[in-house]
Amino acid sequence: MKRIILLFICIALISTYVVGEGAVGYTYSKTEIDSILALSNITEAHQHHQEFVLSKYHTQTSTNKADTSASKFYTFDLTAAADSTLGTAVQILGTDDTPFIAGHTTFDFDKGKVIAVNSNVVYIVRISWGASAAAGQAVGNYTDTWVHGDASNPQLSNPTTFDISMPRLPVDTLVWAQISNPAGGQTMSFLFEAHEYD
Repeated sequence: MKRIILLFICIALISTYVVGEGAVGYTYSKTEIDSILALSNITEAHQHHQEFVLSKYHTQTSTNKADTSASKFYTFDLTAAADSTLGTAVQILGTDDTPFIAGHTTFDFDKGKVIAVNSNVVYIVRISWGASAAAGQAVGNYTDTWVHGDASNPQLSNPTTFDISMPRLPVDTLVWAQISNPAGGQTMSFLFEAHEYD
C-alpha cells in the first residue's frame, strides 16, 4: 500500500512539474522531483530485493553470530531486565556475517519473527548497531518496535512477525538486540530477516 501511495505522489508531482505549477501555485523543481523518485527507487529495491532468514549460528564466534542457512534453526534468546528496563544486549550480527553474497555493500533488516515468549505482556524490542549496543544508542543508532506476547501460543503474539525500520548499513556492521517489558525478567526468542544491496 505504501508503494502505491508513493507511486501516485510521484506521478502527481511529475505531472505538476510538466505543467509547471502545483495546486497551490508552487512550482516544483526538477531536483525535488528527482529526490522523490530516488526515494521511490529505494523503497522499491527494499520490497523486491533478495530476503535472507537468519537464525543464531550454532557455534558462535566473536565475529560470526548469525546463520543464513538456518539449518539448525537456533533462535536468538533475549531476557528483559528485572526492573522492566532493557535487558542485556545480545549480538545478532558479527563482522563475518555480512555480506551474505560476495560483492554486496549494504544491508538492512526487514522483519523479526517471534518464536517463543513467556509472558502475556507488551515487549519493547530494540535493535542497535555499532561497536556495542550502548555505543550505538549513545549516537541514536537504534530502532524500537513492540510485540504483545502470548505465552501459551506464541503464534498468536501480536504481531508475530514485526517490522524492523532502520537505514541501510555498511556490511560488517555489528548489530545488537534487547527487550524490555513491564513484568521484568521475561524472555523472547526470535529470528530475523534481512536484505542486502550492491
